Amino acid sequence: MRLYDQAKKAFIPQDDQNECGAICLLIIIRFFSGNNRITTIKDLTNTSLGGCTLLDIYTAANKLGMNSSAFQLQDNDLSSLNYGIVQVITKEGFPHFCVFFGFKNDRVILGDPAKGVVTMSQNEFLDMWKSRIILEISPKEEFFEINNICKNYNLKNIISAFSPYAGAFYSIILLSLIASIISLISPVFSKVLIDTILPLHKMSILVLTVLCVSSCLSIGVFVNYALQSMVVRVTSKYTFSIANSLLDSLLSLSKKSQGSYSFGDVISRFREVDNSGYVFSLMSSFVNSIFFFFLSSIVIAFFSTELMVVTIVATITYFILSIVFTRKYLLLEKNRLVSLSKYYATLGSYLNNLDHLRYSSFYNSECSVFQRKKSSLSDYVVISKYQINLSTVFLLINIVYVSLSLIIASHLYFDGKIALGSLVALFSYTSMLYPHIQNLFSTIPILVKTYQALNRAFEFKEDLSLPTDAHNLVSNITSIKANKLTLSLQQGKNLFEDIQFEITKGECLIIQGSNGSGKSTLLHLLLGGYNNYQGTIKYNDIEISHISKSSLWQKIGVVLQNATLIEGSIKENIVFGEEYDSQWLCYLIEKLMFKEFFSRFSRGLDTLINGENGRLSLGEIKIILLLRALYKKPEVLILDELLSSVDEIHSRQMLSVIHKISSHLILIVVTHSPQKFASLNCKYILIGKE
Repeated sequence: MRLYDQAKKAFIPQDDQNECGAICLLIIIRFFSGNNRITTIKDLTNTSLGGCTLLDIYTAANKLGMNSSAFQLQDNDLSSLNYGIVQVITKEGFPHFCVFFGFKNDRVILGDPAKGVVTMSQNEFLDMWKSRIILEISPKEEFFEINNICKNYNLKNIISAFSPYAGAFYSIILLSLIASIISLISPVFSKVLIDTILPLHKMSILVLTVLCVSSCLSIGVFVNYALQSMVVRVTSKYTFSIANSLLDSLLSLSKKSQGSYSFGDVISRFREVDNSGYVFSLMSSFVNSIFFFFLSSIVIAFFSTELMVVTIVATITYFILSIVFTRKYLLLEKNRLVSLSKYYATLGSYLNNLDHLRYSSFYNSECSVFQRKKSSLSDYVVISKYQINLSTVFLLINIVYVSLSLIIASHLYFDGKIALGSLVALFSYTSMLYPHIQNLFSTIPILVKTYQALNRAFEFKEDLSLPTDAHNLVSNITSIKANKLTLSLQQGKNLFEDIQFEITKGECLIIQGSNGSGKSTLLHLLLGGYNNYQGTIKYNDIEISHISKSSLWQKIGVVLQNATLIEGSIKENIVFGEEYDSQWLCYLIEKLMFKEFFSRFSRGLDTLINGENGRLSLGEIKIILLLRALYKKPEVLILDELLSSVDEIHSRQMLSVIHKISSHLILIVVTHSPQKFASLNCKYILIGKE
């Protein structure tokens, strides 16, 4: 492949001005057939609002198994340069990262994340490249090992998503095979009827044969019924479980990675996964058509060598075209889904500012939301045209195949090598092949869409970053230790540093600090929400990075400062994702003295709350959120400004609850009013200056 074409294949455009450095590294990785996500690259390069530095890219490249070296070169060294990243100065005077692919035919091939793959003269390039510094990047053996792991990772996730339904899938294959065999009976019956039964002139034999064939066809009806019923049952279970898996993956994202996905992007992926629910129905249809195609081809091949050759040639042609189409379609469909995801992301951000849209250029066709919709539609048009063209080729080949088969079969009949019944049977088989071939072709694109949808859904998973010795927390949490905790969210600036504490069961840790000092961030850090910290966090003397997040979260109850209620009943808001246990809920409310509190509501726990929390006061909302945290029987309770802006009555109620439960768990409280918790067994840490 020519260098320019290879560069175009590896190229990916930037979405934001600040990510050109991360995009350049991703382009280099793709150039060497690597497979990483932009979110991972942005995380490794510490990309922020100000972008990243060449040193950040250097560090990230080494972590990804690549050799990277920075050089300052002379103008005459240009022709000897290898692939690398350079920082140029744009016409507007801004620094901008680009990928240097090479120097061919006195032209520089440059990958500009903002413009695409461009060529320019040496002088033009040197005018932009003021520093003459290049970060040369090449893969090590380790890079290819990491790449293979990443390539297989999503496939493993997809396989694991289907593994619970392996038995159902095998049953679908078996039933499809039986249905295909039964569908071959009609042409055989035509042959036997014309060549054997009718010449006998015996009605009894005819009736007996018809009854046998009818019985077989009736069995086929029940087989199809069983097949479709199984598909419906499995589809409903699969759709529910895959949506749960996507949600679980999303919840497992680190706090930093969550910022890489917009609300619209997440909704887009959920929508794609919902559409993938038809995969079992498609598989059933696909497998049925494959079985019929091969079985009928085998039957046809038995009549003559010529027919066998024509069938084999047609089969190979179909197979090659299917592979070529599928590989091309995979890339096109991926691009379409990415464009559609960006459209939903942009649309979501516009709709979040609905009041401002009336006075903006939202209705302008040049608006970014319409541009991204146009982009996804243009991808759809390209895919559709490609699909129509290939479908036409398929059908033309099928016409040629059927025509040749009929000519050969007729020739055999004229030569007396086959009887009239065999000729009719051959006509039936070849005509029945047409809809099955068409079905095969129409199913492939939808299966590809399903694969790509699942592929994108599992981008949320971060299990690759989990150590191989990670394990679940089995024992009760009796201690939490933090040693020299430092977290930097922006380059060169620590949000907080050298945080140290040790807290055990029955104790309360009070976290104080001014607004913006990092109190809430520290809570997210203790919950495993950030990976890029220095120091250690240990639960029961086990480093948090070696504990699976799901097992940790099962043991922690949390009331965050900005938490809200969902639309539904009070009971649904308390249970909130946990398994409903009416006895435990009633015991909890009675033990914590909230029975009178809920009796004030017209329908008690069944009182409905709308999206704006109805007419509930802030204190009432906080009580429901506290009960939500306690319902899961936590061993650690984290409260972020629980009593802030709450009236005195509800504040006293919640403090009473906290006093009752404090000896049974570890309590961590962020508050500006530590005196309210003074009667507890407290330890204090101060972040920043109060």
